[in-house]
Amino acid sequence: MSIDEQEAAPTAESDDLIEDSAKVAADQPKVPSPWRASDGAPVAFAEAQAEWARVAHGILVKTAKKYNDYLTYSELARRVLADSGILYSAHQRNWIGKVLIAVADQNATEGGPLLTSLCVSSGDEKVGAGYAYALKIAGQPKPKDLQPHAAESRLACYRFHGADMPADGGQPTPTRAVTAKRERTEPPVEKPVILCPVHFSQLPLSGQCDLCD
Repeated sequence: MSIDEQEAAPTAESDDLIEDSAKVAADQPKVPSPWRASDGAPVAFAEAQAEWARVAHGILVKTAKKYNDYLTYSELARRVLADSGILYSAHQRNWIGKVLIAVADQNATEGGPLLTSLCVSSGDEKVGAGYAYALKIAGQPKPKDLQPHAAESRLACYRFHGADMPADGGQPTPTRAVTAKRERTEPPVEKPVILCPVHFSQLPLSGQCDLCD
């Protein structure tokens, strides 16, 4: 079944994505329908969305071919518009969620690792409702913390799609922003105090007690 023939399953996660898009759209001024870059001809939104989903799937597969690579929603949206040749002036938050739902639907039909794990928010670089939806329709339970699970899924994507992997087979890696935040918030590891067995004073870096002969 092709993407344009599929409909997103009515789950809480997909409803959240669509509702979020609707809220953002309601706050935005009216924008023209999508149009073709080649001649400016208008394109029906359903037709545009189907083409965007097809292109987005290909972009995510290409991303999976490079170890530890991933995209933000904004980056994916820009590339989808450019590669599809169907432009849209609405903010990407108005439509990229529905595109990722269609990608997840195709992923569930065809099998394989979850490609939506390769798409994260621009700010904190975390997966969100789109990844939770992909887990739901793939029949996988939703973990308490999506981020480690998404890192495992990204690793599975790299292996499945033939990325050049390191000798150890690769490790599930958090996104750069998530890693940086953890490094800022985690307390420093205190080094154990080593005492002189005779005087019970702390040894200097040299390891030689100043009180010992």
